[in-house]
Parts: sequence; structure tokens; C-alpha cells
Amino acid sequence: MKSYMYETMYILRPDLNDEMVDATIGKYQTLLKEQGASILETQHRGKRRLAYEIDRNREGIYIQMNYTGPGSVVAPLERAMRLSDEVIRFLTVKQETDAPLAADVADVADVADMADVADMTDAADMADAADMADAADVKDIAVKDIAIEVERPLVAVVAEEE
Repeated sequence: MKSYMYETMYILRPDLNDEMVDATIGKYQTLLKEQGASILETQHRGKRRLAYEIDRNREGIYIQMNYTGPGSVVAPLERAMRLSDEVIRFLTVKQETDAPLAADVADVADVADMADVADMTDAADMADAADMADAADVKDIAVKDIAIEVERPLVAVVAEEE
């Protein structure tokens, strides 16, 4: 599975004490780890005034979590937050990354398998495809679930669906 980097910002009720805030943060971190995510950073941003009143609260305790994992980790986390009385708002954003994540490096073998599907069975065919990527216009061509960036359109590279 492909891993992505996510940032979830959530706001807790202002009447929670420090122990309850720490327990809530730990609960969501544990939930993510059980789903296969790895926590990169958790920031306790403190109590801040809200821009507008939410559920009769004028203040909230802001928490930000950055984590990596497959896309399937977000739904259980958001469901738990939606059902929780401690969380008054949350937002999850998928982060754009230029460098491949560690889990994606393992997917390089999958790219080689896709190359076989696309009739690039030997190194010469792959070299020809790389040479085609050195030409004029840049276009994105999707081969099943993998997007390949080439400079001119490839002919007969898309595998047929069964």
C-alpha cells in the first residue's frame, strides 16, 4: 500500500484538564499506530481564542498531528473524533511531498511489474521509454494506478482492463 503524509489539526474543549488532554492525544496516537500509521510529530498548541463560537465555546485547545500511513488510516481517526465529546472541530489535510516516503521505496518493485504489463519486458525497452522522456512537451499518462511523467505521449502503453 502506498503511504502518504497527513496533518490532522483538532480542537479540544477548553474545560479539559491537562491529564484529560494528554489522555485524548494518546488515544488518537494509539488509534493511528494500530491502523498502521507512524506518528512523525504531535504539537500541543495550547488554548487559543476561536474565531467564532463553536458549541458555546469561545476558546479551544489546539492539537496538531503529522503522520504517515496508507489512506485507510484517516477514516477511523475522523470517525473516532466525530463521535468524541472532547473534540469540537478537526481537519485532516494530505500533505504534498517531493521526496518519496520510505514505504513508497518498496513500491519500486511494483513499478517494474507494471512495466511488464505495459510490454516493456527488457532493459532496452525501458531505456527507450526513458529516452522518450527527454523530448518536448510534458504530459501525465496513467498506467493503472501509477502516473508516469513523460515528455511526449506513449503509444500502446496502457494495459487493457479485463
